[in-house]
Amino acid sequence: MAISPSSTPADRWTSALSNHHVARAAWKAVEGREPCSAREQVAIIVEDAENALYAAPAPDLAAVSLKLKTRWAKELFDDDYESSSKRRIIGDLRRIELKAAGVSEFESSGRSPEDAADLADEWRSALSDYDM
Repeated sequence: MAISPSSTPADRWTSALSNHHVARAAWKAVEGREPCSAREQVAIIVEDAENALYAAPAPDLAAVSLKLKTRWAKELFDDDYESSSKRRIIGDLRRIELKAAGVSEFESSGRSPEDAADLADEWRSALSDYDM
């Protein structure tokens, strides 16, 4: 069930996020159906929930990242420079949030130390082929 709006920024975000989740779940229920009035009404509800999410104050960088993922959802997976740039922006937000939480950049890269060392060795080997 959706949460009623509140006046504090944290409560407004929680309410908007909850309403967004409910709206997305409703959309999944009607997404594959033929166009009808129920589907159109759910589409309007999803749009309203997304607009409320954008308007709610983001409590942290993860929330900003979620807003961008929601806004750019269809564009994030295209194979072009603009989509790649958008994915990098979201990645930067995630990296900054992890760094603020005390996670080292190395740890936040998602690679184990062994994987990172192996990758570095592969790069050194590949680059040595081009040294003259």
